[in-house]
Amino acid sequence: MKNKIMDIKKIKKLIASVYWSLKKDADQINIEDVYYDVGYAVSLCLVINKKELGQKIYDRFMFK
Repeated sequence: MKNKIMDIKKIKKLIASVYWSLKKDADQINIEDVYYDVGYAVSLCLVINKKELGQKIYDRFMFK
C-alpha cells in the first residue's frame, strides 16, 4: 500500500511539472508539443482517477 501511495505522489508531481511547463511555455513552443504534453498530463490524471482535473488541463491548453 505504501508503494502505491508513493507512486501516486510521483504521478502528481509529474502532472504538476507538465502543467507548469505548459503554462510557462505554451505560447512559445510548437503546437504538436503542446498536444503531446496535454495528452500526457491528461493520461496521468486518468491513471490516478482525476478525470475532472484532466478535463480542466485539456480545456486550459487546447482551446487557446
